[in-house]
Amino acid sequence: MLTQYMSQYGWNLGDLERRGNLSILRLDPADVMQVIREDYGQIRDTIKSLGAKRFVLDPLSTFNIIVKDPFDRKMSLLKFCEWLRKNDCTTLMTVEAERMPASLNGLGFEEYVVDGVIVLYNLQMRNVRQSAIEILKMRGSKHSRKIVPFIFDNGIRISPDDKLFWQAER
Repeated sequence: MLTQYMSQYGWNLGDLERRGNLSILRLDPADVMQVIREDYGQIRDTIKSLGAKRFVLDPLSTFNIIVKDPFDRKMSLLKFCEWLRKNDCTTLMTVEAERMPASLNGLGFEEYVVDGVIVLYNLQMRNVRQSAIEILKMRGSKHSRKIVPFIFDNGIRISPDDKLFWQAER
């Protein structure tokens, strides 16, 4: 299903999989704890077999569903992030958040553990929506502090000089 969705943006994930440049693992949330207990078994094996340097975890909220105890959840996430760093794997983790949260999650721990936090917004003004992006945190890097528009157009096109619709009305 993911490969079908991505083809709409000109990304041929199926071809990348066939060439051994990409692997998509779908883990049932009930299996996640077993994978963690097995020192990341299936994830570890796939990263090593591909020689992967990039990893995407979608969604990170699976940890919140599976690991009920807040302390255990934090330790599991911290251990997993350290393991990914040791394996020299740049990682993108997605989290669904409320519309305009004070932090991206209830605890804020995920934001503390990671090196960067990028927020994608689906803003609404009356009957119009606009996609926008903001870099909240990027360790070791100077970055824009603006919320700027973006569109998916055969990839992601960020328009830092364009105004968001509420700025255009001024």
